[in-house]
Amino acid sequence: MTYPGWQYAPPPPKPKRTGLWVGLTFAAAVLLALLITGFVAPGFFLGKNKIDPAAGPSKTAQDIVDGLNHQDKASLTVLKCADAVSNVDSAVKAVDKVESASVDGAVVKVSETEYRSTMQVSSQGSTNPFVNTIVSENEHWCWKNISNGDSSHGDSPRTPTTTKSA
Repeated sequence: MTYPGWQYAPPPPKPKRTGLWVGLTFAAAVLLALLITGFVAPGFFLGKNKIDPAAGPSKTAQDIVDGLNHQDKASLTVLKCADAVSNVDSAVKAVDKVESASVDGAVVKVSETEYRSTMQVSSQGSTNPFVNTIVSENEHWCWKNISNGDSSHGDSPRTPTTTKSA
């Protein structure tokens, strides 16, 4: 039955949401870029990342010892130089074996950008001296090298040695 003046009208077409999807995709890309640059590189959301640009080599030497004493791989990794010698990576990986560490004497100036510090590290029942090389890199002091050392021979490092455990 039809009524006069009454007609069937199809529903209006759904509005296109292309602009909405383009906007959401753009916003997601911007957010992803902000998160990557904020937390990864250059990491401006992370603050100073425990490195104080004004800290001198003595503070860095003490921070290395503190990291060893707390078996804190994260803080030791932050102290490493970008071009640190593989010995530093090995020391960080083996930090869980450290029983105690202490600075042994003064930090010695080698040049304007390099210092050395001797520390005593106790591990697996024995205490041994080690020499850290601390250098100025990108306006802060960082941990460049660690080598076996003998405090009776000053701060000159000797060749690292390894021992086999029985």
